Amino acid sequence: MTRGIFARALASGRGRAGLALLGAVALLACVGPWLSTHGPNHSDFAAGIAPDGGPVGPCRAHLLGTDHLFRDELSRLGHGARFSLFVAVTATLLSSLIAAVVGTVAGWTAGTRLAAIDHAAMRLVDVLLSFPYLLLVMAIGAALDRTGALTVLLVLGATGWLGTARIVRAKTMALRSEGYVEAARALGGTAPHVLRAHVAPNVAGTVLALSVASIASMILAESVLSYLAVGVEPPTATLGRMLQEGQAALTLRPRLVALPGAVILASVLGFGLVGEALRAAQASEDRRA
Repeated sequence: MTRGIFARALASGRGRAGLALLGAVALLACVGPWLSTHGPNHSDFAAGIAPDGGPVGPCRAHLLGTDHLFRDELSRLGHGARFSLFVAVTATLLSSLIAAVVGTVAGWTAGTRLAAIDHAAMRLVDVLLSFPYLLLVMAIGAALDRTGALTVLLVLGATGWLGTARIVRAKTMALRSEGYVEAARALGGTAPHVLRAHVAPNVAGTVLALSVASIASMILAESVLSYLAVGVEPPTATLGRMLQEGQAALTLRPRLVALPGAVILASVLGFGLVGEALRAAQASEDRRA
């Protein structure tokens, strides 16, 4: 069922547009560094200096020019896109797993003799949702002081499951009253078996749609952390840090801000469009069911 929903979503206009944007970002992440003869942290002072004393613009040696430290912009964009995609996808997998487990268990125990589990889980979700998401992530990132890629993805993964868990809980509660689920329970099926065989497959489509859209939020959150200097430490190339470093020369060299900004925009918009297409396909599937 999930495979069919994914196929229908990608066949839609929004799905194809999102996939095209993500394909461009993936191409930059895979091919960009190979098109440059310099690493992302190598300062090429031999390339020369622009007439105004700043870094050189696009040329044969540096297709997109260099930044304020004479580092190749194309190489840094490629590595920054790789980092953002890796952190966002990995953090989303972690948060989706947490959301699926918490939401399913809470929905299954709601209104039963184990309702205390549901109550405790939902109160925790309510408390954490009362804090602005980016503010919560920034506070954790600042508290950790020194952060690496693993720390960033763990912080994002541990804080990004809240909304999805509530939706999964509602979906599980609806499925619990379906005839085939009640029949499986009446025939002696244990809770783990019924959840694995009948609930999980029907929740998977919802989790998939929400997870794809969540990747966009993860990319934005990671970029904000890097921009505010509470993300991964330099000299690691990240899109948010490239924005921060380029803003000082915005009027003279707008490309230093426009290029990483365009990659962030394409990534967020791409995952958002695919996520919307998946949600529409899932809703259509639910209506037919």
